[in-house]
Amino acid sequence: MEFEQEFANFRLTVLRELAGLRQEVRELRQALQATPPPAAPPPPAAGPAWRNLFSKLPASLEKRLNPLMTQDPPQDPKQRAQWLLEISENVEDFLRYEGDEWSDSAPFLDGLRELEQSCGLERLIPQEGDAVDNSLHLILQSIPNADKRDQIARCARPGFIYEGEMLRRAEVVVYL
Repeated sequence: MEFEQEFANFRLTVLRELAGLRQEVRELRQALQATPPPAAPPPPAAGPAWRNLFSKLPASLEKRLNPLMTQDPPQDPKQRAQWLLEISENVEDFLRYEGDEWSDSAPFLDGLRELEQSCGLERLIPQEGDAVDNSLHLILQSIPNADKRDQIARCARPGFIYEGEMLRRAEVVVYL
């Protein structure tokens, strides 16, 4: 009999707690519905500077970027940053393999860097002598040098960070 009474008291306590939690959930829902979501910043394509930046590209780079440029930039800021990262990667590859034919690349790259910053992208460019950090760096190659072991010899490709989140680690050559 005593056990049944304790169980009944326990059950009553649990039901009261559940009722209180339900009330808290209702209040939170009402508060969230009353607060409008923050407005997303306009996509970079909204301004003429964005279109002007990509208006004078070499034909082979324009062809490479065409699948990305025919779509509108994503509205979600993080997706927009990843979309811009993909554009930046294509531009880097173009410059690495075909860049000799593009004499006006410097102003374009300056504009691209400004656009990356306005979208919240931060470039991670490790310098020679920096310590290797596997959370930040992807090792592509190693060079023997006992005096500089586990130091960066050079950055092969920059990394990208968006609001503290690593989108792409920097690709590096290290001393071993």
